[in-house]
Amino acid sequence: MTIESGSRFRQESQQSKMKSKIVYNPLLALIYLPVFAIGFVIFTLTGNTPTLSFISFRKLYCITRGQLNKGLRFVFRRLYNRAYTYPVATEGVLFKRGLASEEYNLALNGLRKNGYYKFRKKLDPDLVKRLREFSKNSAAIVHGGQARIVEKVNFTNPAGPKYEIDPKEFYKSAALAELALDSNLYELASAYLQTAAILDLIAMWWLLPYASTASTEAAQLFHFDMDRISFLKFFVYLTDVGPKNGPHTYVRGSHVYKPRHLFQDRRFNDFEIEKSYGADKIDAITGSSGTIIAADTSGFHKGGVVDLDSRLILQVEFASSLFGQNYPPHRLAKSKEAPAYRHVYT
Repeated sequence: MTIESGSRFRQESQQSKMKSKIVYNPLLALIYLPVFAIGFVIFTLTGNTPTLSFISFRKLYCITRGQLNKGLRFVFRRLYNRAYTYPVATEGVLFKRGLASEEYNLALNGLRKNGYYKFRKKLDPDLVKRLREFSKNSAAIVHGGQARIVEKVNFTNPAGPKYEIDPKEFYKSAALAELALDSNLYELASAYLQTAAILDLIAMWWLLPYASTASTEAAQLFHFDMDRISFLKFFVYLTDVGPKNGPHTYVRGSHVYKPRHLFQDRRFNDFEIEKSYGADKIDAITGSSGTIIAADTSGFHKGGVVDLDSRLILQVEFASSLFGQNYPPHRLAKSKEAPAYRHVYT
């Protein structure tokens, strides 16, 4: 170990210990628990989560090292469980004809063990093309630079590393509704969450070459998501993603195990994660256009910095409950189907 790296190790170790004293002080639970509990009652009555209750929920996740979420999942399954039986996997965007059951079991086991699964089947090229064209012609929100809403993505002179397609535009894309409402997503999410899943969030964004350093606003530092009690996300690459195109990076197994000092509601650099898990646990998930990934992002993950070309990704999230972050509802394009799990997007 060099003097420089040794110094950095000691400095980051001291910072971690200081933060741990704050995060793990059990007396803080006496403050957060009543706020969370009152907010939970309000959510039950109104369907909306008070901001302070949501913040308390995130803090309690760290203080209890995830035990609060486990208890809440148990309560929801026992008291608020919606009618649900394990579905028979059908042909759709995730599963091929004749291989549905095999891939379904591989995906479910991979998610439970590793926290993510990369599907063998890719999204239909025509659907990919339609979604890509939609993104290029839609208003977008700039993150990580000159934050603002713009008419279209600027590929030649970007104002920031991330352009998120404005959700208000989603109703214009039949392709988006077709993908988000595909029964395969619901089937797998429900099996993983062990309850009838709720479609609660759709997002689409471009990552562009902007700076050589990782952006917090563009989620390019390691972190865990905790906007819901339990959830599963599907990511679809709509462009080719190699090592230099900002691949989605996941720390294998971190959805079930986090060292005590990493239960902190903040961003983490590569050094901290590698020191805790080892480089062999960090998977940069590359794939050609149309690649589909399912991930439990309560595990550590990040989007890589884009050094070459650009990356377009679509995210579809299912949750066990809508308690948590209050996402504004948005319209989807009219569809022949209106599945029961289509709670938020109407």
